[in-house]
Amino acid sequence: MAHSPEAFSNLVDYINAHRAYNPRPQIVSRQLSREFVVDLLRFSRKFRNHSRRKLAVFRTDCTIEVNSAAATIDLALGLSDAPIKREATKNDVSAEIDGRTLTVYDMTPDRFTLFMENKSLVTAHRNIRNRTRILREYEEIMRLKEERAIRVGTMLLGTAIMYLNVDRVKWAQEALEALCARLKPLSVSLNNLYDLMGTGNPAIHNLLKNQDVAKLFCSYNREGEPERSLKIFVDEVPLKSDQSNVGYDFLIVQFIHVDNIDPAKLDEPAFFRSSKYEHMRYVKAIGEVAALYDARFS
Repeated sequence: MAHSPEAFSNLVDYINAHRAYNPRPQIVSRQLSREFVVDLLRFSRKFRNHSRRKLAVFRTDCTIEVNSAAATIDLALGLSDAPIKREATKNDVSAEIDGRTLTVYDMTPDRFTLFMENKSLVTAHRNIRNRTRILREYEEIMRLKEERAIRVGTMLLGTAIMYLNVDRVKWAQEALEALCARLKPLSVSLNNLYDLMGTGNPAIHNLLKNQDVAKLFCSYNREGEPERSLKIFVDEVPLKSDQSNVGYDFLIVQFIHVDNIDPAKLDEPAFFRSSKYEHMRYVKAIGEVAALYDARFS
């Protein structure tokens, strides 16, 4: 049965349902990792077989050590040396696939088959080189830990130019009553601003028409920064080649519009529609990850 990859679309639903609009909390990366595990079950015949045999395991925030270096990797997939005997829990990943419930158990693998590191620049694009540096450092540790394990790097890039700054809104809570007194009449009390973030409520749009409020609570990216961040990512994070084993097997890029005003949504800017980026689109990459998994692991 044909399947459609759903990890990023489900991630957006999760962000909107749980108000997880600040991309920095590790909870967003953990959720993406769990959604990726489900997609790999859908697309990889060998991974499904490992799950049926109760050998498939995963660990998010998995610390791996090589010599004197260590890294906490967002997702480590692998195999248990013996079938898992316990019942599935909410910490495990279970999915209904072709009429059967398959489970990948939450535990550190005995043998690693795949590493994935997730990075995001949803708002502050000035931090792109920090993200690319970490991806390079972690790729080396992954490779030295288990050379046969598939290495995947993901980047979630934001396209919003103006966005409500979550930290500013949080820090300003104690001063909101005084600000309300100064800025009235407003269509909504500033005390409600935090609760309205990311909801698309017309009141928040009306509120941000007040320039004093917008200057206080909003931050801005420059035009062209998402494209610049993509170029730096492509230039600075290595992909494996036939000539070198250094680099990731797959680099995946997903654009997302998060302004903390309206609900988050997936985006695909025009510059990313070029065929030269086709291998980085998740809809293509997940099938290729699954094919490599099927070819490499028995």
